[in-house]
Amino acid sequence: MSSVRLRHYSGLQLGFCSGAAWACTMARAGQIPAFLFAGETYGKVALPLAGLYAVFLYGSNAAYAYLPVGYIQVLKVSQAVVALGPAS
Repeated sequence: MSSVRLRHYSGLQLGFCSGAAWACTMARAGQIPAFLFAGETYGKVALPLAGLYAVFLYGSNAAYAYLPVGYIQVLKVSQAVVALGPAS
C-alpha cells in the first residue's frame, strides 16, 4: 500500500515542478532573448560533445560486465564519497 502512495506523491511532485517551471518560463518569456545555434556552430560544438558523451556512457556501462559483484558494490559507495567529498 505504501508503494502506491509513494508513486502518487511522485506524480504530484512531477506535476507541480513541471507547472512551476512552465509558469516561470512564461513569466519571463519576453525578457530573455532567444539563443539559436547556427548550423555550423551546432556541428562544431554540440555534435562532438554528444558523441563523446555517448562513447563515455557506453564505455562506463560496458566496464561493469567485466567486474565482480563485490567490486561494483564498493564502487557504488565510493562514488558518493567522491561526489560529496569536495562539498564538505
